[in-house]
Amino acid sequence: MEEQRARHVIQLMYSHLLENPAYLPEDSKRRAEAEALPVAVCDYVSGMTDRYILARYQEFFLPKPWKSV
Repeated sequence: MEEQRARHVIQLMYSHLLENPAYLPEDSKRRAEAEALPVAVCDYVSGMTDRYILARYQEFFLPKPWKSV
């Protein structure tokens, strides 16, 4: 069950950043220009720690009042 949740978070984050590259850090944006956006997003997401990806997931996908629960 946890593996499915983790896979869901990673896939959702990847898709979101592909559609919204403005949320990428500057070094990933430069990489996207030099190589390709999917490669830059993949590298960025794969380098995220568990805590960081969950924090970004909350930021992008959870309604604001739910965050404090």
